[in-house]
Amino acid sequence: MAYIANYAKGSIGYYWQQAQDTAADIGVLLLQGAGLEAEDALKDYQTIAALLAGTSDEATFTGYTRKTFPSPTQSVDTATNQLVLASAQAPPITLIWPPAPAGQTLSKVVLYYDPSPGTSTDVQKIHLWGASINIVTDGSQPTVSFGASGIAIAKDGA
Repeated sequence: MAYIANYAKGSIGYYWQQAQDTAADIGVLLLQGAGLEAEDALKDYQTIAALLAGTSDEATFTGYTRKTFPSPTQSVDTATNQLVLASAQAPPITLIWPPAPAGQTLSKVVLYYDPSPGTSTDVQKIHLWGASINIVTDGSQPTVSFGASGIAIAKDGA
């Protein structure tokens, strides 16, 4: 399943636009399956520091680092009355980590707004979005792909 963090629901488009137009970034991290909180609890965390202060733990395999979501774009489709948060790169957007030794289960991919890449702390990074993944490290490269429809679409209710 996927979710938009409660604190970001009114502003995810704003943060995405800032990452498109300024030096800010959309960051990507992976959460382990062991100790992972339920989605209903995860979506209540406003910052990455708060998210990681709970029982959920970030990936720790050798060579793991957080990634940057490439070239965020925000577009309005007036024909379908939708706001689409995606990437300027051709889909699918694939993020690849270095080969990970066997034994770690990864269960969530999380995106966050990083206002000052390289100097922001986790307290300043705004938790935006998360989705379920199912990766068990086995010596190969963990890979997460985002499809053609981007990470989120805002549209009128039915």
